[in-house]
Amino acid sequence: MSVVLNHSGSVSEEMSNSSENQVESLPQSIEEKHQELVVRHVPIVSSFNERIRPLLDAVDKLRHLQFCVRNLVNKEMEEEIVQELVGRHDGAIEKMLEESPAVAAKREKLNVSIKLLRESNNVLANIMDKIASNV
Repeated sequence: MSVVLNHSGSVSEEMSNSSENQVESLPQSIEEKHQELVVRHVPIVSSFNERIRPLLDAVDKLRHLQFCVRNLVNKEMEEEIVQELVGRHDGAIEKMLEESPAVAAKREKLNVSIKLLRESNNVLANIMDKIASNV
């Protein structure tokens, strides 16, 4: 395409024959490229599907297995566990709730530490008050 200034002062555009041919052949080349891509794409997709489909089937089977195991634990085994704990009257729940000697010793140490920290806090507060009143 070229721009030409006419004698009257107006601007006009002229297209050469070669650029018109390029524009006309453009849709043809696009169609050809599209067909070529489709021809290349189909075997790739089918090959991909052949390889991925067994994996997807395996994933579905694993999800079903997971679902079955979860149901087994939640429904059937839950009843057995509750029956084991509640059904016996030998104090199984009370035994589970009892504090072990090691935990009791740690709790006592922590209570002593808390008491000591509170006393230290009070002593420090008194010292800070004395310093503030002397200034």
